[in-house]
Amino acid sequence: GRFINSFSVEYCYFTPTPEAGQIGGQMDVPTLNIIGDMDEYFGPKDSVAKLVTEDEETGYGDDDMTGNAYNTLVKQGVEVGLVCVLEGGEHGPCGTHDNFLRPLFETFFDRAPSIWEIDDIWNVDPEKRALIEVKQEIAKQKQCITQLFVPKMKYPQKLALRDIEHKLALAAISGGESDELKQLMEEEGAATAAKAAETKAMLDSIRANSKKGGGSGFAKNVPEKTNFYAADKQTTVKHKKNKTSD
Repeated sequence: GRFINSFSVEYCYFTPTPEAGQIGGQMDVPTLNIIGDMDEYFGPKDSVAKLVTEDEETGYGDDDMTGNAYNTLVKQGVEVGLVCVLEGGEHGPCGTHDNFLRPLFETFFDRAPSIWEIDDIWNVDPEKRALIEVKQEIAKQKQCITQLFVPKMKYPQKLALRDIEHKLALAAISGGESDELKQLMEEEGAATAAKAAETKAMLDSIRANSKKGGGSGFAKNVPEKTNFYAADKQTTVKHKKNKTSD
């Protein structure tokens, strides 16, 4: 399978041409895309990609930027795909959604061709199923793509789920709350706030560099020469063996 982490697969500052913002490989490879809705580089709200796109004089990028790969996967004809948009997730979402990512990867590694129907796969486990909400999907004979919304996690992400369950069980026996879990949540909240302050400072510098903000604007650095890989595109498996009935 193909795994795309913290990139929206859209035409933006990171991809100097529209084609560079597309999937560059085989369309029949099951594809998993995870990205936070607060990603400071490729998110749909306040991000580098959004700021560059919105600069009227020197900006470039998709006008209808969504901050995730769903539309690209559908338009390009990827056969099987799952897009996970993580609430509150920034660039590198382990700190906010680690206990979702662990079972997600396990499912993807085990059942990549069926990853688009993860909501059905997880129906047997209420705790896992409660982690996801299906936002949109396309299910055709040759294309099955699903987009999920993954809410913020309720418990600390520095602990594995089994450890959290153990501490909750002990707290329930004593008739109170887990002081350790509470403390870890407070620490994670403080770390998130500190990271948000760093992100704001970075985005403010990008904003000031825009023509709109009085800066020099953004230069689109398109390669002058075509490199080797431009002639090495492969969108289908050349030696794929089709299943035949005996």
